Amino acid sequence: GGKGGGGAAGDEDGAAARIAALGRDDAALLELLETIREFAAAPDCAPAKKMPSGLNGFQRAMVHQYCEELCVREETRGEEPDRAIWLYKVGEGANESAAERFKRELSELIKEKNTAPEQEDEVRLGVPGWKDRYYDAKFPGVDDAGRREGAA
Repeated sequence: GGKGGGGAAGDEDGAAARIAALGRDDAALLELLETIREFAAAPDCAPAKKMPSGLNGFQRAMVHQYCEELCVREETRGEEPDRAIWLYKVGEGANESAAERFKRELSELIKEKNTAPEQEDEVRLGVPGWKDRYYDAKFPGVDDAGRREGAA
């Protein structure tokens, strides 16, 4: 086949080119990070994905760090030599970052706190007798003489 045809041969050529350019360890790490990036872009309903087993300590640390940066949930399962990191989604909105979740929850809380419950307008400003109703609401139980005394 020609170039750009895709398929397994194209993938092998691409992998060989990466290994030649980066070295085997860096090429393997780049492939792991690309897998995580693709998983992060997948919908929240995407099935869990198993990363390759047999990663060295540095590769595992990089996978954990990159998962954290991209807000991808991950979990190590199994024992050596079958120990592997699994990437998973836990439902709608579950993979939003802590900062995004904080902003969303703060916004909801502010809206809730800024929404005053409906109160009946007892004063009815502009309707005859509003001054008496205002002072009755402001100073309950104080008569007209008491109001004058308090104002003096």
